[in-house]
Amino acid sequence: MEDFTYQTGETAVPLETYEWDRTWFEHTENTSAKRVFYIGDSISWGIRPEAQKMAESEFLIDAFATSKALDNPFFLPTLDLLLRQGRPPALMLVNSGLHGWHLEDNVEYAEGMRQLLRSLKERCPSVAAVLTTCVSDPRRNERVKTRNAVVQKIAEELNCPILDFYSPS
Repeated sequence: MEDFTYQTGETAVPLETYEWDRTWFEHTENTSAKRVFYIGDSISWGIRPEAQKMAESEFLIDAFATSKALDNPFFLPTLDLLLRQGRPPALMLVNSGLHGWHLEDNVEYAEGMRQLLRSLKERCPSVAAVLTTCVSDPRRNERVKTRNAVVQKIAEELNCPILDFYSPS
């Protein structure tokens, strides 16, 4: 287990030093625009407003960004709550590679990503997997590459398009 994840309390849910969730619903009064729901991390959170500017009024980008790892028992229930209170999206984007460093990439991380993508495909006609951007720490960046390969394999299995944010970063 890497140093920035720790066990907390009686639940033994692995948490990071700073746990956070951020949500955004863009122009909730607009009931006719197509919506994209972007699920991700802090980089996803930072990209969302820029992507919204680029989309102009063609579609609206809602978001759930979190530090929760895929094995966190509150990840999917939190996501479910948010999806139920927002407008149904035409597309969901999923990027969850920079958290949950305690997970084995090819086992636990892979299973969590598979479960997440499957559950989203049940709710939305279009789900795309987003490859995680590179990071400056060489050791973590190797894990990002491994996780991106895992995501590509699962996305292909589930017939989900892949958006490569790693290469340009």
